[in-house]
Amino acid sequence: MAGAARGGRKPERYQDEQALRVLLVALTDDHEKVRLAATTGIASWERPEARRALLNVSRHDPDIWVKRCAIERLGNARVGEAVPHLSALVADQSAPRLLRQAAVDALSRIGGADAEAAVSAAGSDGILSRSSPRHNGKIMQLTLAIFDQLRTLIYEKTGLHFQDNKKYLLESRLQVRLRERHCKTFEEYWHLLRYDAWRDKELIALFELVTTHETYFCRDAGQLQAFVDVAVPALLKANERTHRIRIWSAACSTGDEPYTLAMMLFEHQALAKWTIEILGSDISEAVLAQARSGRYGPYAVRQMPASLRQKYFTEEDGQFVLAPKVRQVVTFVNINLYDSARLKLIRDQDVIFCRNCLIYFDDKGKRKIVDSLYDSLRPGGYLIIGFSESLHGVGRSFKPLHANRTVMYQKA
Repeated sequence: MAGAARGGRKPERYQDEQALRVLLVALTDDHEKVRLAATTGIASWERPEARRALLNVSRHDPDIWVKRCAIERLGNARVGEAVPHLSALVADQSAPRLLRQAAVDALSRIGGADAEAAVSAAGSDGILSRSSPRHNGKIMQLTLAIFDQLRTLIYEKTGLHFQDNKKYLLESRLQVRLRERHCKTFEEYWHLLRYDAWRDKELIALFELVTTHETYFCRDAGQLQAFVDVAVPALLKANERTHRIRIWSAACSTGDEPYTLAMMLFEHQALAKWTIEILGSDISEAVLAQARSGRYGPYAVRQMPASLRQKYFTEEDGQFVLAPKVRQVVTFVNINLYDSARLKLIRDQDVIFCRNCLIYFDDKGKRKIVDSLYDSLRPGGYLIIGFSESLHGVGRSFKPLHANRTVMYQKA
C-alpha cells in the first residue's frame, strides 16, 4: 500500500502548485484568448503570487479585454494593493473609458478611504459614475425582453451580436444613454429608439457605445513584421508598373493602425518614390474625428519604438501630434462593415487589415463581412485579421500564408 501511494497520484498540494505555474506561464502567451482564460483562472487563487500576477496583467497586458478582466478580478477579490494603480487609471483621461469604468467599479468593491476618494473624484468630473439608472430609489435592471429587442436591433443594423451571457455588458454600456436622455427605465429608452423624432441620431450614439475602440500604435508587432516581410516585397513586384500601394484599415478606430502602416512604409527605402494610399474606416464618427486630428495621448504611443516616435511626432502639452507627411496619405471614411452595398464602392485594394473585429460577429455576420472584403481585394491581395481570429468555415478562396508566427490570407 505504501509503495502504491508513493508511486501513485501526486499529492493535492503538488498538483495545485503545478496548476498555478501553468496559469502563470499562460499569462505571457502571445494570444489574448489564452491570457484571458489564464486571468480568469488565476483569480480563484488566494496566493500572493497570483494577486501580483493579476495586478501586473492589469497594468501591462496589451489587450484591453484582458486588462479589464484582471481589473474586475482585483475588485472581486478586494485586493487592497491594487488601489494606487486603479486610482491612477481612473484619473488618466488618456486611458480607455472601458478600463477607467472597470477601475471605478473595482475600487467601489475594494472600499477604504483612498478607494472612495478616487471613486468620488471620478463621479465629480462628469465622465464616470458607478451609479446605475434608478427609478423611485431602485436600481433599474435590463429585462430579458428588452435585452432581446435591443440586441436584435443592434444585430440588424451592425451585425454585432450580444450573446445571452453578455446582457450585463449591454446593460452597463447603456447606462450613460439613459442618464443623458433622462429615461427612467430601459423600456423608456427602447421606446425612444423606436418612436422618437430624433431616433436616427440616438442610434448613432447607441452604436458608439456598443462598439469597441481599443487600439494603439504598433499593435501586434509580429503581424506588422509579417506584412513587411511577405506582403510588401510581393507588392513591389506586382505593382512595379504603377508604383502604387493601396491599403484599407477596416474598423480602424482612432487611426492608430493606418498611421502605423504609413510610417512603416515610409521606412521602406524601396517605396521612397511610390504612391501610398491608405483608407481608414470605422462605424464611429467620434473616433474618426480623433483620427483626423492626428493628436494622441501617451497611452496610444506606449508601444512605439522611440526612434519612430521622435521622427514622426512632435510633443505638445503632453499630447503627441502626428507629422503632416503621415496624415496626408491616410483618408478616413465612415463605413459600417455590415453594409454590403457601401462596401462595393471599395475595390482593388492590395492589402486589407481587419484585425480584432470579426470576433464580435456571429458566423453569419463573419461570412457576410469576409465576402465583402474578398471582393474589395485585387487578385493576389492580402487580408490580415487578428491573432485570435480565423477564417475557418468563414473564408472564401483564401490561401493561408504563415510568417513570423502569424497567418495572413491571400486572395486566390
